[in-house]
Amino acid sequence: LAILVIMPAVDLTRSKTLKRIKADLIAQIPRVPNDKTSLVALESKSPTELLIIYLCWRLRFIEIRSRAIKGKHRLWYRLRYLGIRSNVNGLLSAAEMGRDLNPFLSRRAHRHGFVLDGSEDSVQWEHKDFLLNVMGLHHFHLGTRVEAKGHMARTNTVLFAFVDRDTFEILGLFNHGVFKNEDKAFSLERRKIWSTFERFQRRRTPPGSFYVGGYGGMGVTLAGTPTAVTLRAIDHIRLIEEFDPQLDSPDFLAKLWGAGQVPARHRVRWHYEHLTLGLLDTVSNTFFALTPG
Repeated sequence: LAILVIMPAVDLTRSKTLKRIKADLIAQIPRVPNDKTSLVALESKSPTELLIIYLCWRLRFIEIRSRAIKGKHRLWYRLRYLGIRSNVNGLLSAAEMGRDLNPFLSRRAHRHGFVLDGSEDSVQWEHKDFLLNVMGLHHFHLGTRVEAKGHMARTNTVLFAFVDRDTFEILGLFNHGVFKNEDKAFSLERRKIWSTFERFQRRRTPPGSFYVGGYGGMGVTLAGTPTAVTLRAIDHIRLIEEFDPQLDSPDFLAKLWGAGQVPARHRVRWHYEHLTLGLLDTVSNTFFALTPG
């Protein structure tokens, strides 16, 4: 575990653009329970805390882009794969072709953005997607029918994979027992995915080094969130603090569009495209990425 001290950051009420990004993020984050109490609690968060909550929630989703498939050999000759092969191949084909994979995700990814402490759904680690935060694994349902709310039909067998910008690497197929603690001990299926994950990491860890764990390989905080996300949030706040006073500067705008290319009508505001922070001109709908995704 990594212990981080979150330093005070820029006041998001200091300018109209900063007020807007705070309001936009709060409006996007699904709250449990969805009531005034959780809204007030979210509004009271510091800027860094708000970005950590937002980025951890968005991390649960998959950016729409084509990816190379790796690790197919981990499915071969597995009885679970043989029984659901066409479903698995449909998911892998969608990943390879750059289709939207978010309907294959857990419904919790769509519901649990901010869970109020003490609420019924507030269980440490679990509502924060333990396996994603600690192992870096997304899990996908393998139904072939789209349900009324836009999700793929749920399946007891789910595929776990490491997903980054360019690759979709399969760890294996498991059932929902991976999410269960039996009498505060790991279930058989949960022990199975841990041992599979540890073998996977050992093969990729150079001799003489060690693997810290956590999404991004930087450990997790005591709050159950990846250290990498906390550091990203701090960096984003610093970026906002540095550039927000310049958003009306002709010199700064010329750097965005290019000298002599700034349109006569423009309205620039802070905006996220998935995990990428940037500036959006709402007049031309032009997005300028300022950070990696």
